[in-house]
Amino acid sequence: MALALGVAHSPLQRVMTDFGADHAFGKVPKKLQEHYGIEMPVSTIRTVTENHGQQMNSQRESSTLPVVTGCQQQIVEIDGCMLPIVTTRTDKGDKRKKKILHWKEARLALAHEEGNITPKFDISVPLSIEAVKLTSPQESS
Repeated sequence: MALALGVAHSPLQRVMTDFGADHAFGKVPKKLQEHYGIEMPVSTIRTVTENHGQQMNSQRESSTLPVVTGCQQQIVEIDGCMLPIVTTRTDKGDKRKKKILHWKEARLALAHEEGNITPKFDISVPLSIEAVKLTSPQESS
């Protein structure tokens, strides 16, 4: 399916911009043909992608972030480790021989304002184990 040169509808612009941002412009026509059966010249893909980038840049320059007072400096530490997760198959037989070991990454973060000794904690664990949020000991009481 070939489209008229210069005609790019919004969903198509999004696809071209996604591919154009992730890959070299010269490779995008092949991906469009492979995924969507669309033929599009490299020049159109480049123009659409660069125009999108210019629009994003102008929006960023024109937008102002709200002024929020906060601390001057935060000290943050993040560490991770691999947790062993054991599951047992449910079929009959000796359950000791049916254990399956999986490894899941867990990340622990600690943050506090410089000069403040009351930390904030957060932990993230994979979706198979529900994420748990921890607060400082003073906040929980």
